[in-house]
Amino acid sequence: MKRWQLLCMLISLPLMLLAVVWQAGHQAMLFAEARELQHQQESWVAANEKLVGGIAILESRERASILAGQMGLERATASRRIFIETADSPVTKGAGLGASPAGVKGNG
Repeated sequence: MKRWQLLCMLISLPLMLLAVVWQAGHQAMLFAEARELQHQQESWVAANEKLVGGIAILESRERASILAGQMGLERATASRRIFIETADSPVTKGAGLGASPAGVKGNG
């Protein structure tokens, strides 16, 4: 073997070992980061499930009727509803705006 080939082999061997050590350390760091992200994701999923459950409770009709009863509200019956009839006026007819009320009539 020539002298320069031996010198290149002697220099490349420690460099290759250094590269392997760096790669192993980098890989261990990436695995640790992936584990941490997985733990964060699991905690976010658990928090999201709690929020979805809370939203379902807040949306329920039973809860709304209980709160309405506590506030003294009643469901509107057909006799208590008011209907407003509207007619187009010359001012609002072409403008596409809402019509003015022509009269109010109750249902009962």
